[in-house]
This record gives sequence, structure tokens and C-alpha cells, in this order.
Amino acid sequence: MKKTPFPKWLIETLQIVILIAILYAAYILAGPFLGGKPVSAQTWLYYPVQIFVALIAVGAYRYWKESQRIASEKAKKRSGTPRATTLGGKQNAA
Repeated sequence: MKKTPFPKWLIETLQIVILIAILYAAYILAGPFLGGKPVSAQTWLYYPVQIFVALIAVGAYRYWKESQRIASEKAKKRSGTPRATTLGGKQNAA
């Protein structure tokens, strides 16, 4: 896997929000054909705001989940039972 300069949660957030933006735009564009009502200009004015709110919400959730995962991994590493070793570094049979 190629190492990226961006954190995993940020990349996943952008992927999710871009998909949401595309689907929502398709929904707005298909609205007049499916419902018979024209799309108001106000809908398109609020579109960037809604995408920005989705970016903040999904980003906060992904960041929180990633930090929880890292914390649980650290806790598992700390709670592991250490093996008894001698001064030479060889493991004793316990």
C-alpha cells in the first residue's frame, strides 16, 4: 500500500462526502423529471452549505472512530502480559 501524506480518516471522509455530493446532485437534477416540480434556485444555493456540513459531520465521526481505534490498540499493547526474562535477555519458561 502506498504511503500518503494524509491521514486515513481524512481520505475516507473525502471519499464518502464526494459520493454524497454526486448522489445528491443527481437527485436534485432528476427531481423535475421524477416529481414534476421545478428545482428552485434556493436548492442550489444551499447545496454547498449542505456538502460542507456533511464534510464536517463525517470528518468528525471518522476522526473520533480512528482515535478510538488507536487508543484501544495502545490499551491492548499495554495490557499484554510481559514474559519474564533473565538479565541476558533470554526468556524463562513460565
